[in-house]
Amino acid sequence: MAQFARPDSDVTLTNFDSPFWSNVDEVSPDDDTTSQRSGFGVAAGALYELTLSNVTDPVSSTGHVLRVRHLSSPTLVTGQILIELRQGASTVIASATFDAPTSYTTFIITLSGAEADSITDYTDLRVRGTTQVTTNFRLLTTWIEFEVPDAPGGLSIPIAMRHYMTLQEAS
Repeated sequence: MAQFARPDSDVTLTNFDSPFWSNVDEVSPDDDTTSQRSGFGVAAGALYELTLSNVTDPVSSTGHVLRVRHLSSPTLVTGQILIELRQGASTVIASATFDAPTSYTTFIITLSGAEADSITDYTDLRVRGTTQVTTNFRLLTTWIEFEVPDAPGGLSIPIAMRHYMTLQEAS
């Protein structure tokens, strides 16, 4: 099984409307049904930063995956989108730059073992997206989630018990 952290509040929005987080926190992408749009005519510099819901430290270096779903409009866009997983306001855990998509595209960042191990507080994670385009466009964001393995359960220790029987003589 897995745990999923999804957006639960807006931290910073530049050229995006508020609330942002409640339009991208679904269990699965719903694309045009709910999405968050940047203002049209935005070139480089549109920015969103969102906090993620809390998950428990999985005590594992594997299985950490960030997924973000975007579409850019119009389709003749040149440029890129920088997506970052952060801990707190400044520590970048993982980042990747993707070409601006012309159809709904789920960008996937799979953390390395070292990146996963660098997370020390699973209750202070954020996702940040920044446009780096050279032409005017509108960025539509429809879904964000961060998947981590389940946390280990409680420890079960078998305990041996002795049973005694007392016999009494019948009278």
